[in-house]
Amino acid sequence: MSGRLSRVSELYPSKWLSPADIQRPVMVTILSVDIEELRQADGSRANKLVLTFRNAHKRMVLNQTQAKRLADLLGDEFGGWPEARVKLAPSRASNGKDTIAVLEAQRLPEQPPAEPAATTDQAA
Repeated sequence: MSGRLSRVSELYPSKWLSPADIQRPVMVTILSVDIEELRQADGSRANKLVLTFRNAHKRMVLNQTQAKRLADLLGDEFGGWPEARVKLAPSRASNGKDTIAVLEAQRLPEQPPAEPAATTDQAA
């Protein structure tokens, strides 16, 4: 079956990052954090934090545990999370379901603004 789809997940790919997408711990850089109203399993709608990562095709919807873990590591104000480096890993939740664990996170040190180039005024 070379060149042909052989998995349901290939035929119906998800735009959301799932535990099956992560085979081992991986470092990612947060590009943006958004609040999106998403449909829940019971049909209701709820606001969720959604992370977009640099150089990644899929975004990650945070559950409460993941959001609180990132808040503990990076601060409660998620507007400051972009550019932070985060280590994610496949894991198993206490309810027995596969999940994505947030192992660590760190903000990159802020770079000081660049000094303007020195100019010299030469009178003719």
